[in-house]
Amino acid sequence: MNRSTISWIVTAGAITVAAARLLWPAIKIDAVTLILLAIAIVPWVASLFKTVELPGGLKIEFADLEKTRQKAQSVGLLARSGRDEPTKIEDPNLALAALRIALERQLRKIAERNGIHGEGRSVGSLLQVLRKQDLLNRGQTSLLSDLLPTLNAAVHGAEVDPRASQWAAEVGPRLIAGLEFATPVNIDDLIDRWKRRDGAAFQEVGYELSEAVVTSPEEFLVAMAGNQSAFNAWLESLPYNTFTTYESGNVLQDDLYTAYYERLRERMIEAVSAFHDDPNIGGIAKLISQRLSAIEVRSIQ
Repeated sequence: MNRSTISWIVTAGAITVAAARLLWPAIKIDAVTLILLAIAIVPWVASLFKTVELPGGLKIEFADLEKTRQKAQSVGLLARSGRDEPTKIEDPNLALAALRIALERQLRKIAERNGIHGEGRSVGSLLQVLRKQDLLNRGQTSLLSDLLPTLNAAVHGAEVDPRASQWAAEVGPRLIAGLEFATPVNIDDLIDRWKRRDGAAFQEVGYELSEAVVTSPEEFLVAMAGNQSAFNAWLESLPYNTFTTYESGNVLQDDLYTAYYERLRERMIEAVSAFHDDPNIGGIAKLISQRLSAIEVRSIQ
């Protein structure tokens, strides 16, 4: 039974009971009748409550985010902690937009590692493929399918409760960690894929290597030290494989994506800076820092 049918049943039942009470003269329009009439109206105005602000400034949207936290816990998609320290982005739209980008990246990485080509697929379509391949269970797929439209709305400028910034900082890294495989990223496999790159793989694998700089900096530097030609090609094309955005469609999205990739650039510099003095990999680390310092995020529409 769909929602519209249920709405009709509830409305018809409430009106019938209210009318029956009015047929008998002894029965007056009292509080009970008014309540029944209110129930008759509720199914048709419920959608308006989505944008109503409750006393104290709490928005329904924020309550929905809290429900997402609870559901993520119940379906086993909320790790105890993220792989990285939580970073709070003060702008709530930007915070949720950054989470949207990170979730899509993680889903596409899962697909790629399992031989599933994500090129040309929407995130919704990709979720269904991952479900069919048993890479996500039903509850996890349902959670992400419900969450992504909310994050999309943030990207497109919807009003977001300021508390969403803290929520994204706390829950976002744990969601991403929950999606990751138990085994760490294999840098050698990434480098091999980079060597065989073609088409969309240029940007996808290039970005995954950039992300590995942050998540596994020492492993990345050691592996690249033994693959000089691959390293040089990745470093030379870094402005294009990682720091040129193709997803944006308007000024707001440009700002959101730019801020996201600027933060990634900062994290990469922080990660490799710790190895500048290493006698074996310090040279590569310094080259990455120099290259990143000269890069500016750009957008192609």
